[in-house]
Amino acid sequence: MTEVRALPWPLQQLGSAVATLALAVAVLFALVLAAPGDPIDLVGTEATRAQLSAEFGYDRTPAQRLGAWALGAASGDLGVSRVLRPGAGVGELLAPRAATSIGTLTAATALLAGLGTTLALWTRGRRDGATATVHALSSPPSFLLAFALVTIANATTWAAMSRGLVSRPGWFALPDQDSWVRWALGVAVLAVGSGALSSVHAELEDHFARVVREPWLDAALGRGERV
Repeated sequence: MTEVRALPWPLQQLGSAVATLALAVAVLFALVLAAPGDPIDLVGTEATRAQLSAEFGYDRTPAQRLGAWALGAASGDLGVSRVLRPGAGVGELLAPRAATSIGTLTAATALLAGLGTTLALWTRGRRDGATATVHALSSPPSFLLAFALVTIANATTWAAMSRGLVSRPGWFALPDQDSWVRWALGVAVLAVGSGALSSVHAELEDHFARVVREPWLDAALGRGERV
């Protein structure tokens, strides 16, 4: 009988991320369609309305519009900015931040691997307070964890400023500019939030627990070899 093995953890996470993104896009698309009102109704002439309807794809079915958007996004066409920089391509606005995002993700992955390995070696095979803490810490969704960390950072800093303990730091209230505080918060949230740390810790803990029970390890220790 052929044994069915689970996919490696990175592939599981990638599949989960793709499925979550697809579901989020579908839900957001449905919410936009369900929103009351139509911006094109504000246009004065019927000819202009017909032109804008064709440009925005309003003359197609919702499924056709969602499919066209997905195909465009897959090819790098994310549409045009209407608010941040009207007329500019969304892809052009995102491109300069790609390198920063990749660096943050790389650092978060390294932190995740280090924390997961350390905790797994410490708690292997045990169900104690440390294991429960890991699950509790990494269970909140990333966006909620980020909101909590930012709120705590701002509230703590404001309290210290009000008491005259510190002067206003440059990063206070996390303005829209590069900051080591924002980078550190991003790395921590990506490494810990949405079950990432819990998942890695559980898999490594199970692996180390199984290795410790192997007969060859007992034999090696009997020969005086180091663990």
